[in-house]
Amino acid sequence: MNQKEENFVMSLIRERLKMQSLGNSIVINTQIHIVNTYNLNFFAPVAKVTDNHFSRKEDSYGS
Repeated sequence: MNQKEENFVMSLIRERLKMQSLGNSIVINTQIHIVNTYNLNFFAPVAKVTDNHFSRKEDSYGS
């Protein structure tokens, strides 16, 4: 292989790796997003209960 062919092959490999890493990051981001959405849905009721609990406490201290 001469230098020109070698450069061409290397550029193809680089492109392939770039596409692959892009694909992987999309998959990972999607998984993280799904986990975050699940956590929000799971913890939202808990947070609401805790907020009510604390606001009631503050009211009783204030009076």
